[in-house]
Amino acid sequence: MLRPIIGSILLSALLSSTASAQKENDDGIPTFGTTVVVPFGLAGDLYYLPPDTPVLPNFDKMVPVGRIYTNHLNIPAREFSGGFPGVTSRIEWFAIDYNGRFWVENAGKYTFNLLSDDGSRLYIDDRLEIDNDGIHASVSIASSVNLKRGIHKIRIEYFQGPRYLLALVLSVQAPGDKWKTFNTDDFKPPSNTSTWSEADRKALEELQREPSRRVKKSNKEAASEEAAMERLKSAALPQDFEFRSTVLKFPHGEKDGKTDLTVAYEVPLESLRPKVDERAETRTWRFLLIAVIRDAEGKFVDEMRTDVPFAVPDGQAKTMAGRYFTYAKNFSLSAGRYRITAAVMDRESGKLTGATSEVEMGASAGGLSMSSLVMVDHLQRASATGAADPLVYRGDRLVPMLSRTIAVGEQRTVYFLAKADTAIAEKPQLEVELLVDGQSAAKQVGAMPEPNEAGLIPMSFVAPVRAGHCELRLTAVQGSNRATESIAYEVAGAQ
Repeated sequence: MLRPIIGSILLSALLSSTASAQKENDDGIPTFGTTVVVPFGLAGDLYYLPPDTPVLPNFDKMVPVGRIYTNHLNIPAREFSGGFPGVTSRIEWFAIDYNGRFWVENAGKYTFNLLSDDGSRLYIDDRLEIDNDGIHASVSIASSVNLKRGIHKIRIEYFQGPRYLLALVLSVQAPGDKWKTFNTDDFKPPSNTSTWSEADRKALEELQREPSRRVKKSNKEAASEEAAMERLKSAALPQDFEFRSTVLKFPHGEKDGKTDLTVAYEVPLESLRPKVDERAETRTWRFLLIAVIRDAEGKFVDEMRTDVPFAVPDGQAKTMAGRYFTYAKNFSLSAGRYRITAAVMDRESGKLTGATSEVEMGASAGGLSMSSLVMVDHLQRASATGAADPLVYRGDRLVPMLSRTIAVGEQRTVYFLAKADTAIAEKPQLEVELLVDGQSAAKQVGAMPEPNEAGLIPMSFVAPVRAGHCELRLTAVQGSNRATESIAYEVAGAQ
């Protein structure tokens, strides 16, 4: 039995997929995006529109109800009745504002084609290139633009009027190339940043901090946010409501001596105050997720502030009781000791709560190492694969389970990453031991699979379940080297 979960984001912001989301993605139907962050992709803010809206709205005067991510827009004319799983069931009178950046390697004339039903617009580097606005059936408009080598901004505005038919397809023809669907995976920057200009490096840093424009804040909200940041500097962190957070460590795929650190959140929605819109018959939760990283000397290293807005119809509001919002943000850090402060501020009530963790990050360029063990709550279909997200495994995004109480007979998957010592020819082995109430209950030893292209060994298996306090202890063994990680959980109920 799965605990009810609203959502999850890595590396940045997520609302979870539901059973209907999994069904829609599994049957091959194109979607507007998922709630899983796509590195160097498009981030789309989702808005509700009043019925009979004839044209695209002014997004700068609106507050989004959720955010989705994708690396391409390829939705040919079709019926739309599934809504946005994990965000809203809305199927008409909505708008999406996609923002992102893309890298052009070969300068020249690029021709874009935007097909939509209903209205849409395309901006390149803040300049309107295609205006396909208004309520209409599928209409296609093309435009050419000369692009220099380097990073460029892209923005696609789209709105859907009355149900059920819609379409949204963005295509591109590069110089000397054929037409194809525009995909940010085809426009990624080179990994060797020594060839970049200073302007390109700054543009990429901005993109990594925030993949799309931030939620519009009032002066009052901005002031309350800064006040919250000041409160988090005090020795005694505010505890206005309970939430769970944890820090997960993963070996880094690149040979740069760094380690991936993921800050995960689990926020109980019943602790937050939704804003009620009687006209739209919706309730909107909006809260700020905060992560601040400082080194052993207390110097600022990195920071994350993510505004999370999402809405549900009034008829579904009662089902929010007991549900959680989950989010995970990934950081790449050098070896050293760090202090991480994770916090949540409710925008509507002003309540703030926080927690701190002290972690030691070891260099992962070589040597045998293991990640933290992750108990998986549920899966989301990932929009992008690759080493950029340590929680993406076999095309799915693993949503961590922070509470650790499960029932006898309930199956939970444990996931981890290992990194072998490249200087040792011997293949690593995995020792698995289950302790129940402090006593060893079972042991097993087996070979670990071959590493992937990033030099990492991802593994997952069903956690053994015995009534009582369980501790699963995993040890990677390679020659005389050993690396051990463990995870504890309570198993309730009689066998």
